[in-house]
Amino acid sequence: MLKAIENNSNAFIYASERLRNTVELKLKANKYIYPEDGVNEQIELNEVVWDRGYYADTEDGTWYNLFVTEEIKGYYPNERKVLNALNNFHQLDLSMYEEYNQINFFAPNFEYKFTIDEMTDILI
Repeated sequence: MLKAIENNSNAFIYASERLRNTVELKLKANKYIYPEDGVNEQIELNEVVWDRGYYADTEDGTWYNLFVTEEIKGYYPNERKVLNALNNFHQLDLSMYEEYNQINFFAPNFEYKFTIDEMTDILI
């Protein structure tokens, strides 16, 4: 599992619950530090895809907490389906997707492809 996470940190989602709770695996999967004050600056988004969204800029890039609309949730009803579509995004966290329609991810400063605009285009 450690090797898989080295290649793609989103492989963390496929680990068993026991493995996901190990410190070593969490550290390997989390390259970027989540802001202490949370992600709470509201952002204007495409209303077809997003119900609402928030961001926080950090020294390394931008964190996003986004909530898909019920219509999009109909196309991507569970964590696995949305992961298949969004597999290459950085620090993708779908742990609250099925219950709250929430997608969290990080866009590093050097990233030009896997951004919020690309995610929006994929989900439409």
